[in-house]
Order: sequence, then C-alpha cells, then structure tokens
Amino acid sequence: MIKMIAASEGNLHDIACPLCREKYGSTNGKGQEEVVPLALLDAMYGTEQ
Repeated sequence: MIKMIAASEGNLHDIACPLCREKYGSTNGKGQEEVVPLALLDAMYGTEQ
C-alpha cells in the first residue's frame, strides 16, 4: 500500500512539474497543488481546462 501511494505521488509530481514550469516559471509546491487537479482531469477525460 505504501509503495502504491509513493508511486502515485511521484506520478503526480511528474505531471505537475512541467505544467508549473510553463505556467509559473517554477515548480514550487503551491503551484503544483493548483495544477494537479486540472492535469488529472485532462489525463482522465482528455479535456483541457
């Protein structure tokens, strides 16, 4: 279970970092918290928010 959680967090980080760099010019944690929900929606449903 812990390995699954760690892998999921790593995947979210991998999704969020490029988006944060593009949107904010940095990869700080606050920016990642803002872009991850949108990135997950896009990944699941193929829609850009």
